[in-house]
Amino acid sequence: MKVEMSIGGDALRMLEQLEEGMINRADLHQDIATREENLVRDYLISLAQTRHATADDLGATPTGHLERAAESVTSRSDADAATVSITSPGMRRAFEDITIVPVNAKWLTIAATAEAYGKRAGAFNDLRLAFFKGGRLALVKADQSRLSDRKSSGYGIEGKAAKADATKQRPPVYYWLVKSVTQKQDRTLLPSDALLQTAAEEGVRDWLKSFLAF
Repeated sequence: MKVEMSIGGDALRMLEQLEEGMINRADLHQDIATREENLVRDYLISLAQTRHATADDLGATPTGHLERAAESVTSRSDADAATVSITSPGMRRAFEDITIVPVNAKWLTIAATAEAYGKRAGAFNDLRLAFFKGGRLALVKADQSRLSDRKSSGYGIEGKAAKADATKQRPPVYYWLVKSVTQKQDRTLLPSDALLQTAAEEGVRDWLKSFLAF
């Protein structure tokens, strides 16, 4: 048995366009990029509703860094690839450990109170340097009536009489000072590989549906 088929009209035009689209994949990658961008943005917005453990521990208001990361999500595409970008540097943790070191300073300031969380130490004019056992350094709330000197750093030094007064309570720590901080990789900061794969497949379906419009 021999069967011959002849394809013409709209069907032939559709196949020709499909073949052309497989050679120049700019439109295909654009549909994939759109799906991936929407997935990543929506995922970060959802994550921001519950992901603020440090703020919760301190009883502070979240800084909104995940919301800002969601706002920074963009995508681009060409004939070679579809790419999603996030400008928030902290999102690197989704792929690797990151080590944070001070820039134009000697120490990193790690907030220890709700009042200090999300603020620079320079926002306060009543902090002083304190030394703790084990070599730990901190910026603590100073008693303004006892500041006998002020260093160029702006942090006050209490006088000897004040230090000898045992009736005063230990001043609250506002910031711990450290040389660096290493944050472990956290893949859950971004959608899983399976979700990203599904979004890509949906993008391909969107592209294929464009050939069925006629």
